[in-house]
Amino acid sequence: MKKLLILLSFTALCLACSKAEYSLGDIPSNENTDYSVTPEKEHPNMIRFRFNEQGVSPFWKVRKPDGSYVESSSRDFTLRYYMKGEYDGTLQVYGGGGVSEPIAFTFRVTENDPIVALLTGSGEQKVWEWNYSVDNHFGEGSSSTRVPDWWPVKANELKDMKMYDDELSFVTDTWQYVLDAKGYVYADGSVLSDLDPQNYPEGGTYNSATIAYNQPEGQKWALYTDETGTLWLSFTGGGFPSYAPYPDGLGGAYEVMELTEETLALRFDTGSDKYGAWYYRFVVKGSQPDADLLALEQLLTTKSDGTQKVWTWDYTRDGHFGEGDLASREPDWWPAGANEMHNYSMYDDELSFLAAGKAYELAANGYVYCDASARAAMGLEDGPTGDVAYTQPEGQTWKIEMREGVPYLKFSEMAFPSAVCHPSALGGSFEILSLTADELYLRLATDVDAWYFRFVPKPEAEPEPEPSEPEKLLTTSADGSQKVWVWDYARDGYFGEGDLSARDPNWWAPSMDEMSVYSMFDDELIFRFEGNAYELSAHGAVYCDASAREAMGLEAGKTGDIDYTQPEGQTWKIEDRSGTPYLVFSEMAFPSAICHPSALGGSFEIMALTADELYLRLATDVDAWYFRFTVKK
Repeated sequence: MKKLLILLSFTALCLACSKAEYSLGDIPSNENTDYSVTPEKEHPNMIRFRFNEQGVSPFWKVRKPDGSYVESSSRDFTLRYYMKGEYDGTLQVYGGGGVSEPIAFTFRVTENDPIVALLTGSGEQKVWEWNYSVDNHFGEGSSSTRVPDWWPVKANELKDMKMYDDELSFVTDTWQYVLDAKGYVYADGSVLSDLDPQNYPEGGTYNSATIAYNQPEGQKWALYTDETGTLWLSFTGGGFPSYAPYPDGLGGAYEVMELTEETLALRFDTGSDKYGAWYYRFVVKGSQPDADLLALEQLLTTKSDGTQKVWTWDYTRDGHFGEGDLASREPDWWPAGANEMHNYSMYDDELSFLAAGKAYELAANGYVYCDASARAAMGLEDGPTGDVAYTQPEGQTWKIEMREGVPYLKFSEMAFPSAVCHPSALGGSFEILSLTADELYLRLATDVDAWYFRFVPKPEAEPEPEPSEPEKLLTTSADGSQKVWVWDYARDGYFGEGDLSARDPNWWAPSMDEMSVYSMFDDELIFRFEGNAYELSAHGAVYCDASAREAMGLEAGKTGDIDYTQPEGQTWKIEDRSGTPYLVFSEMAFPSAICHPSALGGSFEIMALTADELYLRLATDVDAWYFRFTVKK
């Protein structure tokens, strides 16, 4: 009975619950919906979208100039339309019962926004080209940055990729996009199979390459801003701005980072951590040096490693300077021979053409060569051809000009390339006969003749050679200080004479006392590694054998001390002769004692060279002499 009562009670409860009814409401109607789409009065390119109904919410879908849509649930928002024309959209109303049927609407933008003219030009069509004359005109970087930090392309770096002759035009009103690529484009490896499937069937497996390209008809462009206010330049029909960066970039949208009368800078984010973002910088055609001209400027100013190039005379070559007939293209009257002008102040001149400000620097070391005919133009009295004192004025410059396809190097007032051969050399225009990484060859045509100047890059300073182990032992102590050698007179055989077939002084090995009367034991020998300089500190006198007096420029006399002052510039070197090391002295140099004429500038066999011993042997035509030194304590 108790179970029956519980069951009946539960049934009654369920019946009571089933009597309650709930509703989400009706689906909103799309009739008589209160909304508006209107241009702002003072800014007709700003279109305001307002939804005035209460209790329900809007969902807007508004067409952008590129054909895609902006979607929004805002009740009141504004979009900026840059391009005039008719646009459409839909509005749906959301309520408790669901969503209404779309309400279609159209609106018209009557004028182009002024920013459009920055891209297209006003009146005359604007044409854009790569800003190849500056660094970072193109490149790739991380998506998380705003610069091409992965690959910042240097000025003119891609001159061989058939890219810098591309011209981009954005036509007003028809919105046509024109890419005049001259038959070729440079493209990323990820898009090669899209643009050139015949030659690149395996998409995404290639490096960037230059490929044949003809722009398809009908490609268009559009400018618009998104909900965040970011300005975008989009393309249709697979269009792209000269370099195709990624499959999504074919007909994709590129962020406009800068748009002025002279500059267009774009950024394309691939959305991939691997491919990052690409950067483009264009300028109006004709606003920068021609790419070929820029290449010449780079050859003139900059070495391959990016450092400043310095030019010097190519004086080892015949015809590096000279004069010729106006009708010829070489110095056929007077081709200066190799090193012919060494008596004039020319060959130490250094010419630097700086890229920054096109500054010209002539390091002439106080003098320049000046022809007699040019002295008056230099502000000097009449005089012969030769060197004149010279200090370069500040502010001199250079530029390269193209004259009917021929390049000329033009100097500013009173500037000249090292030699003043004629008055017209001052501030002159020199035809560039040759300009490569390794040669600058100029021609100056005067009213009566032609002059020629040939320069080469200043040779790189040779790296300081590392001393060999014998050189280290001879020159340097263990603590890195300069080593000084003195006679090891406390040891038997420190000096003496022997038979040529012997290896020790078996004829005469004097004791310390025997030689102490001569000026030997206070001598100090220094062999410097820098410049291989040899210094003999002999304190005014040296020991000289009677047989060597004549070689020293003295009259005949006895063996003994002679007055001595070491000449400047004496040197040493170690030579390997069939596996035997020799210490070779320069002309008239010797190791303290002149035992024989052949000791002067002689070659001494090194019998021992350690940290504290130098043992030398001099073989003459009749005997052998021995010299033993130790390190000064």
